[in-house]
Amino acid sequence: MSERILITGASGLLGAALGLGLARAEHNVLGIRRSHPRSLPFPETCLDLLKFSELDALFAGFRPTVVIHAAALSRVLDCERQPAEARLQNVKTTAQLVQWSHAYNAYFLFVSTDQVFDGQRGRFAETDLPAPTHVYGETKRDAEDVVAGFPATLILRSNNIVGRNSGWGRSFTDGLLDQLLNHRQVSLFSDQYRSPIHLATMVEVISNCVKQRLTGILHAGGPERLSRFETGLALTRSYGLPLTLLDGAPMSSHPEAATLHRDGSFDTATLHSLFPELASQRIDEGFTRDASAQ
Repeated sequence: MSERILITGASGLLGAALGLGLARAEHNVLGIRRSHPRSLPFPETCLDLLKFSELDALFAGFRPTVVIHAAALSRVLDCERQPAEARLQNVKTTAQLVQWSHAYNAYFLFVSTDQVFDGQRGRFAETDLPAPTHVYGETKRDAEDVVAGFPATLILRSNNIVGRNSGWGRSFTDGLLDQLLNHRQVSLFSDQYRSPIHLATMVEVISNCVKQRLTGILHAGGPERLSRFETGLALTRSYGLPLTLLDGAPMSSHPEAATLHRDGSFDTATLHSLFPELASQRIDEGFTRDASAQ
């Protein structure tokens, strides 16, 4: 069944990869981007999500059956510096989008984050209560609370997305690989942990959630709890680069260490019960595919 899928944040890392994947699956995709120097390879429109009258007209014209809200002010330190803007971008726009989705009987998938937790003990499950410690986490938790009040919605909490971009947006991998390929020494935290998930896996997870119309809350992360340093080693090995280019460093070496989370890893048992093959995909497999595609 072909869907009419509206994607916000369509020029970002996840949004662009989603748009490409869903368009290839012969869905009618429309991406919303606020600004980007290059056009997207699928139908798009440039729109500030805070211009609600224009957004209202877009819903009326496109009449989506699915809305994937991937746009956000997502840099933790930027949100600390701009709390009012973070609340506008992350809470107010989400509230408006989910209301319109409900009005048009569209399925609404909200991309949230591990940052809604306190980032201390890790292995967070869907049943754990959010306890944000910074502005970004607070705004995403508040947006989740709004979304949870509507039917036909899924709160998909993403962990650290890795892998090469599809031509739009940049990942942790892109910046790191640029340095490694130029044989520059890089230091990565050896005591900050996540459950990294490859971009291609994340796209498949979301595609399947849309197909099955999953609702509630779902944690999307990889099967391994890895430090930033261990993630970097996996990337370096996959590209056949010298492991000596990487050094491990403590989080305490960062000037804003008090704001950052130590362990945002996920318990992915629910993901594994739903999509066992996808939940089992390790990031080194994705990195190897990326390297062979170059």
